[in-house]
Amino acid sequence: MKSLIYLTVVIFILPVTTFSQIRHRYKLKLASVYKQGFVLQNEKEQSVTICDEEAEAYIFIKSEKIYVEFTELKKTDCPNNTINRESRRTAYIIADPDNLFNKKISDLKIPYHSIAVGVTTLPFRYRFNVRNESGDLINGFTTSPVQIGLNLGYTTGISFINSKVQNSYALTGGFYIGPSSVTLTKDQFRDESKYISNTNAPTLTYGFNLIASRNTLGLVLAYGWEVAYGKFGHQWLYNYKPYWGIGINSAFGR
Repeated sequence: MKSLIYLTVVIFILPVTTFSQIRHRYKLKLASVYKQGFVLQNEKEQSVTICDEEAEAYIFIKSEKIYVEFTELKKTDCPNNTINRESRRTAYIIADPDNLFNKKISDLKIPYHSIAVGVTTLPFRYRFNVRNESGDLINGFTTSPVQIGLNLGYTTGISFINSKVQNSYALTGGFYIGPSSVTLTKDQFRDESKYISNTNAPTLTYGFNLIASRNTLGLVLAYGWEVAYGKFGHQWLYNYKPYWGIGINSAFGR
C-alpha cells in the first residue's frame, strides 16, 4: 500500500519538475518552406540557407515572429551554406514576404516528432468475461472510478503555424502506469465465501495506449491490466486481467 502511495507522488511530481520543458523537434525542409511561400532569414532580414535537405529544429513564436533554432546540422560544406555548426543555435526567422498570414491565405505546415510525457485518465474501461472459483461466468463490465496515470510515448504530427498561433495535430503511441480504485462486490470475489460486504480497494493500472491529440489535449484508446491491493485485493477476479479503456490525456511541454 505504501509503495502505491509513493508511486502516486512520483507520478505527479516527476513530470512537473522534469518534463515541463519538453519541446517538439520539427523536421524542417527548407524546400518545403520556400514552396509554401516563406523564407528563412537571420535577424538582419538576410536570407540564409543550409546544406541539409531536412534538419531538426525547435520552432517557437515570439513577438509575432516565427523563430527557428536548429538542433542538428549534418552537412555544412556545401557552397551555398550560410549556417554552420557554431551558429546553428542562433535563432533564425521564418519570414512571410507575401503577407500570407495577414491575408489568411495559408499557415506554415511543418511535421514534427517528440517524446511525449503527460497525464492520462481512463474513466471508461471494459473488462472481459471471467470465471470465479465456482465456475460461474462473470460478465465483463464497464467502470468509471477515478484513475490517473503517467503516460510516456513517441509522438509524430504536423503543426500549422502563423505569426500569432501554433496548432498541432498528432498521434502518440506509448505506455502508461498509475493508481486507481475499485469497489469489490460479491460477484467480483474469486471465492464468494470470503465476501463480507462491498469494500473499496486501491489498484495499480498499466498498459499501452494510442493518443490522437490537438495541441496538448488528446483522446486515448488503451489496452491494459490492473491489480488490486489491500486486505481483499487478492480476491478480485480481474487481477492481471486485460481491459480496453477510453479516456483523455494532457501532455506536458509544447
